[in-house]
This record gives sequence, structure tokens and C-alpha cells, in this order.
Amino acid sequence: MRIIRIAPLLLLFAATATLAADQAAPPATTQPTLQFKIDGKQPGDKTRAELIRLGLELLRTSNFNTVNDPQLLRQSVPVIQDHYRHAAAGDYVLIRYDHPITLKTVGGDVTVYDIFIGLARPDYVSSLFTIDDQCRVVAHEKYSGGVAIEFKKLAAMNGN
Repeated sequence: MRIIRIAPLLLLFAATATLAADQAAPPATTQPTLQFKIDGKQPGDKTRAELIRLGLELLRTSNFNTVNDPQLLRQSVPVIQDHYRHAAAGDYVLIRYDHPITLKTVGGDVTVYDIFIGLARPDYVSSLFTIDDQCRVVAHEKYSGGVAIEFKKLAAMNGN
């Protein structure tokens, strides 16, 4: 008998909690934002869209990452974070979503909020990192050289 009296109260609590969660969370957008750090310049809308497209394509070509392949890449958390901080001190492009997205890569599915593309090399993308849905910095390795060169050229043209 007691269980029957508590059941409506539990349903009311669940409905109230769900309603509060829905009101607290802003609606997710599918359009990412782009942060561009090259000599303080910002790309135009057309270039911005192309950098996002190429950045997503570059990530999809990644063969390995430090979450899916830790035994192969053998990079500790402090080493990955040190490489990320070093890359972030230089020129980069950051593609950011306000919610996690899942992408299929050559090396398996990845769920990300941020795609960070380092531009320290003169001819090629120097690094590729993501921030995943568990707030981990994930290093990606062995991605398409052609896409990396095309991305770097576009970013460099805009930065000059």
C-alpha cells in the first residue's frame, strides 16, 4: 500500500526534474564556431566555412588517436597535454561545438566538442587534437597529408 502512495510523488519529481533540465540547457546548434589565431586576423565567412569543412575532413582521415590506440601511440597524459599547450601557444584554428558530436574516422568513432589544428609548420598542419565528451585532450596521428597541406595553405592565405 505504501508503494502505491509514493508512486505519484516519484512521477511528479521525475517530471519536474526533466522539465528543469530542459529549461536549463540551451538548444544545441549544429553550426560550430571557429577561432582563428594567426597574427590576430579573422577569416571571412566563405573561408571560415571552408576551414571548418577541411578541419572535419582532416579529423575523419585520422588513423590513430590516444584514446582508441593508447598502447600503439604510447603517449602519457602529461606528454599529450604538454604538446597541446605548446601547439596552442602558436598559430592554430579551433573548431568548437556547443555539444558533443560523433565523427567516424579511419581509426574509429570519436566524440568531440573541439577540434584543434596546430599551424606551426610552414608547409603542413603541425598537430591535430580534439577535446572529447569527457574533457580529455586527445592527440590524433597519421592523417591525410593532402588535406593537411590544403588546410595549411588556406589558413596561411587568410593570415597574410
